[in-house]
Amino acid sequence: MEMKSVTRSLRILEAVAQHQPVTVGELTKLFGLPKSTVQRTLVTLAEAGWLRANPPPAGRSAPGYWPYDPPPSRAPACSPPPATP
Repeated sequence: MEMKSVTRSLRILEAVAQHQPVTVGELTKLFGLPKSTVQRTLVTLAEAGWLRANPPPAGRSAPGYWPYDPPPSRAPACSPPPATP
């Protein structure tokens, strides 16, 4: 079973890594998604520590997004489930 929002978020994260810096408008055109959907995804990824937004460089009207590299240390660690008897 595919979780579309997770798949979309990961694809957007991959696109940011490939095209960095990239704007919401550029990602909107790349994926054919509504601007609000792309913006919410980027904000969510930034709040989780996977992306950062920087002020627009000279000649650009929108902030660019960059992935954090390596992923932030504050990312939650996954623990294996407890063993069942």
